[in-house]
Amino acid sequence: WLQTRGKPFVFLPQLSDHTYRLKLEAVLRRRPEALALGSSRANQWRSAMFRPTGFYNAANAIFRVQDFHRMLEEFGDFTPRVIIFSMDYFTFVPAFEWVYRHHSRSDLGGWASPEQVRIVQGVFAELARNPRLPWASHNGVPALGLAAIRTGVGFRLDGSYHYGPREPVHGESTVAAIEAGKQWPIVPAARLDDATLRDFERFTDLARRKGIALVAVTMPFVPEVRAAMERSPLYQAWRQFESPETKEWIRKQGVIDFDFSKLESFGGRPNEFADPFHPSEPAYIRMLLSMLANDKFRTLFPGLDVRDLEERLKHATVLDAYGNEF
Repeated sequence: WLQTRGKPFVFLPQLSDHTYRLKLEAVLRRRPEALALGSSRANQWRSAMFRPTGFYNAANAIFRVQDFHRMLEEFGDFTPRVIIFSMDYFTFVPAFEWVYRHHSRSDLGGWASPEQVRIVQGVFAELARNPRLPWASHNGVPALGLAAIRTGVGFRLDGSYHYGPREPVHGESTVAAIEAGKQWPIVPAARLDDATLRDFERFTDLARRKGIALVAVTMPFVPEVRAAMERSPLYQAWRQFESPETKEWIRKQGVIDFDFSKLESFGGRPNEFADPFHPSEPAYIRMLLSMLANDKFRTLFPGLDVRDLEERLKHATVLDAYGNEF
């Protein structure tokens, strides 16, 4: 409700995580024409990129493939015109889904619930350590939720994720962990899971029946991460995901598919990342400009201003292009 009032702030709790319900309720309140779904690798789609189309970023809330279908069902009588969603090989690996088996899809418990008691206790403990916490802001933008108050990081009004100041990204530090099969979310696996592939088909089938255009985007990694995956024999599932057979299977589901796992596929730059696994806003603009060269995608956003996107890119930092503009 506060995020629909128009005054910029960032929100990120520390003592609970109900992002799925937060994003679902936001979609039902806003009823946007287009929205983003998926994991944190869809975090930087900004509403201002898609003007004049109404857009909301409901990402960082769905990690298991079966939850795409679940969220569509929970939209009830609301049907967006377009869904842009993150598409990664690791979401089709059981070890990845296992980690999120207890991920909350519900709202906060009531005031008498054990969860709320723990939250209230945690808030008072934080206040005892830092009495100024309730009034914290970062760069003039108020922060709500203990994590946002402490760091300035969190969800903006359009649902996108503000990462805050970042050190330059060096992918070399993750290479050894990837080669050892111990770097999240780069999960080692021999093949994609058949049951999870069927879950994806259920999602695309429901979207077709609702008349929703689906756009899948595989985001890039920093070059060092991709190179480490290519050298290692642990990631056969990723090779299967990248194969022409899998790409054809995705297209047969009626999905407009963009694979930007290689930076050169969209003119990406190795410094435009928040971390080795999350490209930044300027990288998203470059991907969007590349997507608009596809006739099927372009017809979904006929009023989108390419020159404005290009101008934004000229003045962007490596992390930011729109700030608190929505």
